[in-house]
Amino acid sequence: MMLASAQVIAHRTARMHAAGPLPSPRDVAEFTLMGREKIEAGVDCAIAAARHDLSGTVISATLMWQRLLGVSADLAGLGMSRTPAHALAQHARLLRGIVACVEEQTRLAQSTVSLAADVLTPVHRRTRANARRLGKIRVG
Repeated sequence: MMLASAQVIAHRTARMHAAGPLPSPRDVAEFTLMGREKIEAGVDCAIAAARHDLSGTVISATLMWQRLLGVSADLAGLGMSRTPAHALAQHARLLRGIVACVEEQTRLAQSTVSLAADVLTPVHRRTRANARRLGKIRVG
């Protein structure tokens, strides 16, 4: 997407420069299309974000914070063991809590990546299409 974006930006910038203060009707049509596409892409991204199931993300974030608070409490209680067996049990509970917290963070990260992919798909599709279309047009 970055390469296609760079191509589109370079083409349109060169076209604006070549058009100067009095663009041709063809240039005006292209510049108008550019503005309309930006608005449409923003709307498409918002729709994609709204369609994304955020319930999993919210649940993962909540569980992660709950597990993190539990780990903090277990960590604070480590020095209060009266017997070696009790200390070992505390360490085991702490490690289980840390593992659960990391697993929840992983789920949250996966959900976030999925959301980003869903939101960027409309922009990526438009950018590639513009790069193909504008690559066929000479500037100047």
